[in-house]
Amino acid sequence: MECENEGKKPDVLHRSKEQRYFFDRIFNMNVDTQEVYEKTCSHLIHSVVKGYNACVFAYGTTGSGKTYTMTGNTETPGIMYLILEDMFNTIMKDTQNNYDIRVSYVEIYNEVIRDLLVPNSKDTFLDLRDDPVKGVCLAGVTEYEV
Repeated sequence: MECENEGKKPDVLHRSKEQRYFFDRIFNMNVDTQEVYEKTCSHLIHSVVKGYNACVFAYGTTGSGKTYTMTGNTETPGIMYLILEDMFNTIMKDTQNNYDIRVSYVEIYNEVIRDLLVPNSKDTFLDLRDDPVKGVCLAGVTEYEV
């Protein structure tokens, strides 16, 4: 559900580590993927097309619908599909620039980062590294040029 007090982010205390987490939005199960996309990701498209990196992060308990929201199905496309559709529609309108588009697909679970584009990736873990050229990046992550 969305925060009742507009402008105030929901505050959640993580009991085991005594850390506070703030969420921009919380959605209930009655919200469709298109609305989640419009309220969380659609504004990222213009920045990405200008060359900025973006990361879409789904957080929630097991069984709460994170995978479905991100990937969807043929009848109800997920956020990943909606992002790519908007991004490529925006790029197709720009006849003056060339674009180099690369995608990765990773999972962070229990503080372990896995490359989901590698078959049987359960045995491989990625590390965050500070690259002098790229900045912080995932060492060895699979990137596909689109």
